[in-house]
Amino acid sequence: MPKTTALAAAVAAVLAVLSSASDAATRLQKTFGNWQVDCTERDANSPKVCSLQFALVNKNDKQVVFSWTVVRKDAESTTNKVVVRTPTGVLLADGVSIGFEGTEPVQVNYYTCGPRFCFAEFDFSDQWAKALSSKEKVVVSYKAVNGTPLKHEIDLKQFPEGLAFYAAQLSGKSAE
Repeated sequence: MPKTTALAAAVAAVLAVLSSASDAATRLQKTFGNWQVDCTERDANSPKVCSLQFALVNKNDKQVVFSWTVVRKDAESTTNKVVVRTPTGVLLADGVSIGFEGTEPVQVNYYTCGPRFCFAEFDFSDQWAKALSSKEKVVVSYKAVNGTPLKHEIDLKQFPEGLAFYAAQLSGKSAE
């Protein structure tokens, strides 16, 4: 390929990327300790979609092995839900146990499983928001198929700040 043709092709590629950049989604991410708020807005006519997530990542392969995510119930909703993501190979009938030190844990049923993960969901009520915002940690437990208990202690020290920022992003108000 002659140099002028290669240069013209490179310029055309750059122009294509630049012209499509205006059509690209706007993305905002902010971290609060172990919690991350991630918001995306496709365009001015689309609703902003946000999540507040805690994730445990395998240090060897960088894959998420467990996560706790607060999201809207659906695109039209103003209420939230929590989606707890565990690996597959868990006792589905036992569900997920969620509790705070000194309290009786709440059992949450698995909602569905895919080839790599299982999901449990529950409504994220004001009561849950207040409990998580006033505690230092929440304990999430479940069992592997072989009966081995698995437990994750989730640090909540910066959860209130993350939750406030998440809520502000969805309401259109600043929480800086």
